[in-house]
Amino acid sequence: MKGQEIKEKEDDLKRTAKRYEEILDAREEEMTAKVMDLQTQFEDLQKKYQQRLEQEETPGSDKVTIMELQTQLAQKTTLISDSKLKEQEFREQIHNLEDRLKKYEKNVYATTVGIPYKGGNLYHTDVSLFGEPTEFEYLRKVLFEYKMGRETKTMAKVITTVLKFPDDQTQKILKREDARLMSWLQPSS
Repeated sequence: MKGQEIKEKEDDLKRTAKRYEEILDAREEEMTAKVMDLQTQFEDLQKKYQQRLEQEETPGSDKVTIMELQTQLAQKTTLISDSKLKEQEFREQIHNLEDRLKKYEKNVYATTVGIPYKGGNLYHTDVSLFGEPTEFEYLRKVLFEYKMGRETKTMAKVITTVLKFPDDQTQKILKREDARLMSWLQPSS
């Protein structure tokens, strides 16, 4: 069963990773498009500026227009720089999320394989016990199956693993599930 649990968690992790990748790819494409648009606007302004300079017959009459173009040019240059910085920030976020995902995968593997929990505090009251929303969603589904009476012993094992019950409590829970199953199997007299 642990292999199945690990497979399900791996599938959840892969779907989460794919979702993050799609979001980050969309953000990256959006930022690239903005940079390209601003670059085009910048080039257009440069062309207009050059045309104005070439068409100038009287230097004093259109100074305001040249100043406006220079201001717009400076603004567009600033926007391009800002967009490039944002793009770099998004790339860093992508790398950070990828690193976090790798650490999370290692932790999930370690807890499902049976390496003891070494956090010290076995009594958590905060939902932040779950590293990712998918783990909380997984637990919710497992609890639902348990309460519906489907594979109660297996679901009890999953619940004790995900919630990191100490060994003594895990054994008590599993003994109780065995007793419950035996009561169903015994013929009534």
